[in-house]
Amino acid sequence: MSGLIKRVIEFIVFRNIFIAIATACLVAETRFLSGKAWCTIDALIAFTFFSTFLVYNFHSFSNDPEHEFSVPQLFKDFVNPAISLEQRVCVGVGIIGTGVAFLFLQLKVMLFLLPVGLITLAYSLPVFKLQNRLHSLRDIIYVKIFTVAVVWAVATTLLSYINDGKNISIGHLFLLFSERLLFIYAITITFEIRDRHSEAAIGNRTIPTVYGVAKSKMLGYVVLVAYCILVLIREYFYESSFREVEKQALALFFSAFSAALLIAKTIDARGRWFYKFLIDGTMIEQFLLLILVQNLC
Repeated sequence: MSGLIKRVIEFIVFRNIFIAIATACLVAETRFLSGKAWCTIDALIAFTFFSTFLVYNFHSFSNDPEHEFSVPQLFKDFVNPAISLEQRVCVGVGIIGTGVAFLFLQLKVMLFLLPVGLITLAYSLPVFKLQNRLHSLRDIIYVKIFTVAVVWAVATTLLSYINDGKNISIGHLFLLFSERLLFIYAITITFEIRDRHSEAAIGNRTIPTVYGVAKSKMLGYVVLVAYCILVLIREYFYESSFREVEKQALALFFSAFSAALLIAKTIDARGRWFYKFLIDGTMIEQFLLLILVQNLC
């Protein structure tokens, strides 16, 4: 039984169900911080879950820089014997789930998703050529980590704002978006540190390969401090009572502190669980902390 439980947990974490849950949690968190009903599973929650599940599984076999981007090439990659049946099933489920959820979205959300989808594809697929080599956005220094942070912030804040109705001010929305972008940027630095040797081996320049691990970690701390400052500003101007400010700021500060500790502990020897469970789990932790302090304090 223990072996079965272990395999189930590993499947959830390493087949990207866990990171998809994290995305859904951040959408619910945006609704919570915007004063909207957050516990309803609707088309937007389903779409963010399945699209994240699809993108992360799709990325595992679609980023070969030696392959020209084309639909036939993607199909060849998909049926490649080196790709496990489990991977193909996950991508297939992701495509079906994303497509069905997309059909239930409002038209204005569908239209807004078009450029976001193109950016996401350009991140995973080598679609343009520089210096006689195919590149995706993830190959470009500064652009890679910023693209991840922007797409996550857009998907978990702006989409909710468009879908649920403009119930908060532009200033409130801007602060929520900026907070989310900074938090995602900070935790993504750990993955940059993890991948620095493999990136350097194929000639990619990333923040850790150019500036080193220590400076990359310092950047993460600075970004998290900026995140905490924005939390204070938003809570001060847009929460109705000091008690609410106190509770929400406490939860968000603790999540930032947890993220900072994990950045500090990021080293080469860390295994998959550190990144796929602990680092990705900071997003779920942040949401659960908000709900916890709301109900217990």
